Amino acid sequence: MERFFKRKSKFELVESSPAKSQKKNESSPNQTTKVNSENLPSDPGLRNQILSYHPNVRDQVRRAYLQKGPCQPRGHNFPYKNFGAKQRRFNPGWFSEFPTWLEYSIEKDATFCLCCYLFKPDVGEQSGGESFVGVGFSNWKKKDRLQIHVGGPNSAHNKAWRSCEVLLNQKQHIETILSKHSNQDRIDYRTRLGTSVDVSRILLQQGLPFRGHDESENSTNQGNFLAFLGWLCRFNDDIKAVTLKNAPENMKLTSPDIQKDISSAISTEIINAIIRDIGDSLFAILVDESCDMSSKEHMAIVLHYVDKGWLCRFNDDIKAVTLKNAPENMKLTSPDIQKDISSAISTEIINAIIRDIGDSLFAILVDESCDMSSKEHMAIVLHYVDKGKVIERFVGIVHVTDNKSSSLKLAVDDFFSRHGLSISHKMFIDFSHIGLRIGWILVSSGGGNLVLYALVFHIPQQAPLIFLKSLPFGA
Repeated sequence: MERFFKRKSKFELVESSPAKSQKKNESSPNQTTKVNSENLPSDPGLRNQILSYHPNVRDQVRRAYLQKGPCQPRGHNFPYKNFGAKQRRFNPGWFSEFPTWLEYSIEKDATFCLCCYLFKPDVGEQSGGESFVGVGFSNWKKKDRLQIHVGGPNSAHNKAWRSCEVLLNQKQHIETILSKHSNQDRIDYRTRLGTSVDVSRILLQQGLPFRGHDESENSTNQGNFLAFLGWLCRFNDDIKAVTLKNAPENMKLTSPDIQKDISSAISTEIINAIIRDIGDSLFAILVDESCDMSSKEHMAIVLHYVDKGWLCRFNDDIKAVTLKNAPENMKLTSPDIQKDISSAISTEIINAIIRDIGDSLFAILVDESCDMSSKEHMAIVLHYVDKGKVIERFVGIVHVTDNKSSSLKLAVDDFFSRHGLSISHKMFIDFSHIGLRIGWILVSSGGGNLVLYALVFHIPQQAPLIFLKSLPFGA
């Protein structure tokens, strides 16, 4: 063997050992030092190894994954694999048996263990080795391997799960830190935090910026957040005693990061309240472009929905018989019921307008109107005089096949007949969208007969007045 391998001297062995040890202890230059928890991949087959993150952010990554929970795509169409003469696939029922740690990767068609991924100790092949962490487990005919992976109370899996529980138990961590401080320190901390939250709520409600260009102590304009906080201190001695200059240097709760965290928490609570308010009701989404001061493109999102429960919050009698407290077949909140109520209200309004006109003369204004699907409609407005005042009432939108004069006339006649209006009282009709106005004048021709004269003129010139045709009334 000495012909092929040169034996190292003791001096070389002593020199190489510290170098290897130092290299092992150093952090890799490729480790991630900044992490956005929203951008962490959910699929376990696409995640980076937990050790690839910088030690300062590993707990942040672990907490983010634990708060999201294991990746369990229950509605996925799991593919089949050949196992001998049979085809097998992942059983989504296993999610219910192992709800806290079992994950499925759509990318790799394999299962993983969430807690072992986050806190897997270096124990070699124990508890499945890399089967549930790196490469994944996909031997679907051996379900017992899942229970073997869990193991006993002191197994690697259960140790990792206990580490996850400790990390999520924030109360335990806070009590450990605050146990060294007096009760007064806790009260002071809550006062500072509550003051920062109240100031943030005012600024967010008014849409004001938080930061200033110069927030140093000698600045004449430190920004709205510090300005409001200083204003509160001048009128409240309890707040003044524990904030700003009187607060510990590492516990002022006024840094930009704290302001962002408070704003993010308030935003999350507002969105959750809106989602709870919507419930299982229908809603519409409005999306529009929005740019900030740096001309970065953003997308503004607005939700439109009907607040069905606002009356219930102010009237116990209504709350007792509506929504969840109403029979399933008698809630009276379905879309068909809403349409029927709207139609009835519309009919009552038009009838009230017609009664208000009575047998007086009126003018009709017709204009083109299109809906979101670009279908042609005709908007109808009535003009009449009531007690010396000119009244204008919108009475409806009628669907038309096109904007030809014949089609519009048929639509107007149909509208009149449906609502009991008499054409003998109609004095003027306005087709503004095609540049024409047409007026009808009823004149007695003798013998008790009425003749209808149609007059038309162009809107831009308002002249000349052109006589078109005279027709026997009713023709």
